[in-house]
Amino acid sequence: MKISFISGCAAMVLPSLSVAQTANEEITLTYGAGIVGTSSYYVGQDDELLPFPILTATYGNWTADVTRGVRYTALSTDRTRLAVGLGYNFAPDMPNAALFDGLDRDGNAELVASVYHRFDQFDVGAELGADVSSVHDGVRADVSVGRSVSVGLFQIEGRLGVEYLDANFAAHLFGVGENEATSARAAYSPGETWTPHIELSAALPFENGTTLVGFFEYRRLPGAVGDSPLVAERDQTSVGISFMRSF
Repeated sequence: MKISFISGCAAMVLPSLSVAQTANEEITLTYGAGIVGTSSYYVGQDDELLPFPILTATYGNWTADVTRGVRYTALSTDRTRLAVGLGYNFAPDMPNAALFDGLDRDGNAELVASVYHRFDQFDVGAELGADVSSVHDGVRADVSVGRSVSVGLFQIEGRLGVEYLDANFAAHLFGVGENEATSARAAYSPGETWTPHIELSAALPFENGTTLVGFFEYRRLPGAVGDSPLVAERDQTSVGISFMRSF
């Protein structure tokens, strides 16, 4: 969970306020760091305070991100952006406890496609990812609706969305296979899952290309996940701050 969540935080704090991107033959570099406090959902796992890196390089239509992989922007207009790429999901950070002994979970490479469209009063974003490394052969998707407004010197953004995991992906994170069942944990498969989430962020840009961002996210895991013998809490809350610079 730990590194995967850091990846999500890095994506969250990179501003998505401008859709149109003019391809140029110079490299644009965004770098920085942040820290996030997040509640945990696995049994016996403590809440965590985690640092995370921000490092993104853009060249023409290509973007490489240290936590999100490589993306190619196939379409970019004043209102719409379509991108495809290759990313990586890190292995779940399961606690070092007897309950989790023998639950071997590897990270996986995934093929990713994303689309973003801005309407007059709000925007819609969606991302689809599929395991291409045969680790769990799962599929995930996320759809969200957001709105961004300027309040004084700040750019405030709110998003409401839902994340879908197919049965394979959900079992990778929260399930126990028949061959993994013990006296302490019964075999369990959560099936397909839908997790609603809400995100809020406030960005304070400076003239030298530096931006300070504070963010908050709340996720409510579905009942099928809460019934897993590996899961203790259905609520996950995170709060963080980051500092980045582009040149």
